[in-house]
Amino acid sequence: MLSDISFDLYPGEIAAVMGDNGGGKGLIFQNPNHHIFETSVMKEALLACSILRKDDYSVAELEKLLCEFGLLPYKEKIPQTLSMGEKKRLTMVSVLACKPDILLLDEPLAGQDLENVKLLFKKLRGYCGTKKSAIISCHNPEKAFKYCDRILFLDKGKLMFDAPPDRAKALLLKLGRSEYLPP
Repeated sequence: MLSDISFDLYPGEIAAVMGDNGGGKGLIFQNPNHHIFETSVMKEALLACSILRKDDYSVAELEKLLCEFGLLPYKEKIPQTLSMGEKKRLTMVSVLACKPDILLLDEPLAGQDLENVKLLFKKLRGYCGTKKSAIISCHNPEKAFKYCDRILFLDKGKLMFDAPPDRAKALLLKLGRSEYLPP
């Protein structure tokens, strides 16, 4: 449970939320198996846009995203048969296509190999370059410190600090939380 959390998120930023399991950083979309509903990858990619953007989206745009995330060959495949990493990328395609001002991503790195981690952050950086922002929960200090603009560290539901990566390193050391430092 969160308590007394307040921070500003600015256009163009990617913020990582870090902390212990059960510390309050989890969001509701962690397991893609709980929110994939359609009978094909393409239909699943279209679902959120068809609800949230109505007619303000293009199939070509979605196919481009599917291609960029390595999922276009599976567009007619049943999404439940994809690997966990592919399902995570499919949900990312669906959310990116909706173009929200702030992306909330729960453990987007889970199930991704290094190439897909790089791809994900490249896409996030490009997306945030359009004056949008992203908040990701993350258990990977190496990637959070490398790719994110800010680290929000939670402990027992309280925000312990909100700092750029270099300052976050010093704060983690001061708190005795070196396990959250990159190698």
